[in-house]
Amino acid sequence: MNAYSLLLDIGGTDLKIAFAKDGILVEESVTRLKMPNLITNRPGEAKLESGKLLKLVNTAIANFIKEFGEPQRILISGQMGSWILTDKDGQRFTEIISWQDTSYFLTEDKIFLEVYGKQYCPVTKNLKDNGGEDWPGAPWRGLALECQNHPVEKTFLFHTLTSWVVWEITGRMNHVIHETDAAASGLLNIKNKKWIEFSPYLDKMVVMPNVLMKMELAGYIPESSIPVFVAVGDQQTSLLGAGLARDIAILNAGTGGQVAKLVSTIPQTPNKVRPYFGGQYIETITHIPSGRFIAKFLTQANELHGTNLDWKWLWTESRDPSPKPISPKIDWDYDTFLENYIYDQKKISEARDLFLSDLLNNFIIALMKLNLNDIERIILAGGVAQKWKLLQYEIHNKLEIDVEVSTSAETTLNGLAMLDSRAAKVVGEQSSLKKLIKIIKEENT
Repeated sequence: MNAYSLLLDIGGTDLKIAFAKDGILVEESVTRLKMPNLITNRPGEAKLESGKLLKLVNTAIANFIKEFGEPQRILISGQMGSWILTDKDGQRFTEIISWQDTSYFLTEDKIFLEVYGKQYCPVTKNLKDNGGEDWPGAPWRGLALECQNHPVEKTFLFHTLTSWVVWEITGRMNHVIHETDAAASGLLNIKNKKWIEFSPYLDKMVVMPNVLMKMELAGYIPESSIPVFVAVGDQQTSLLGAGLARDIAILNAGTGGQVAKLVSTIPQTPNKVRPYFGGQYIETITHIPSGRFIAKFLTQANELHGTNLDWKWLWTESRDPSPKPISPKIDWDYDTFLENYIYDQKKISEARDLFLSDLLNNFIIALMKLNLNDIERIILAGGVAQKWKLLQYEIHNKLEIDVEVSTSAETTLNGLAMLDSRAAKVVGEQSSLKKLIKIIKEENT
């Protein structure tokens, strides 16, 4: 089995593990392991217990090796926007702070100015040149507060969730991160691919990982020769696996929702811009209410109305639930979005139709904000988009554009498998270099 590569995708709901061979995902090999529950002890808090996650990852890899032998290499992607602080020896100053954590959102401008200096703009309430990365749980917000709470003389290392996992499973060999993952922190200047500068007095407090632009080795599993590659952002990897191209936009609706299109240069846009593979970029709108919101709606509606609504209602609904015009605003906030539906003051049919209409309109609006003038087709990926026939119909009907449903149920793993061929080339180059060094050493002795 060692002709295979091992793929891991660390999602919000599941850790997925699978094989790839010759750059192709072996779909029947996909296995899902339940992710640890989030810690939510106080308002806005959403943290992931780092020890449990690391144990889950290590166990999954060990079980694979025990059953099938050593893979040729390991590739990893995962949820973006989650982060953790450690010291150089691995001691954790925080747990993994999820992208869903909103407990840092009310941090004052004064703190951001103290930490980021001129890099912070009080007018836009964001860091300059960071691709528009801002939402209530954006890592740059939380990091500023953590900098305030830590003694200046104490140094800590910043990691994203996946860069930390790679650092740990390789014996903390290299503190590195891929640009696709780094951008979602909001701390990367996407124009020069360097980290946003901190105020001078904090320069030695925060150690940021080295940013890599290509699929490069991050290290090896200790006491083995299994190479582990730098982790990549799950959004870009999913887009790759879904078939993103110049004339194709992707709508991904699973646990969360995003829309994206490919751009060759950084555009002037209010939307987010993130690095993609091959020196390209994506223009994207993220955090669109999707599967997580639907699950919450079903739970609350059934509790308040004594009904038994399930997901089948969404998949089989075939009518436009509301004649109202498209609203110009997308409401990103999780709690505020759900508070729009006061279930105990509405009949279940009214609440259901209003919720459904707003979900549909949010995706339509997001696609309109992308500017689809050069787009000939939209591919729908993710479990919600692939099953939700009304969404498919509404996009085609209201935007007058061709819609195609992705044939792959695992676009992120499929994208990782496609990246595997690039990783194989790196391993080959490393092997050739080692052989050359060995020959030179032998000639000199």
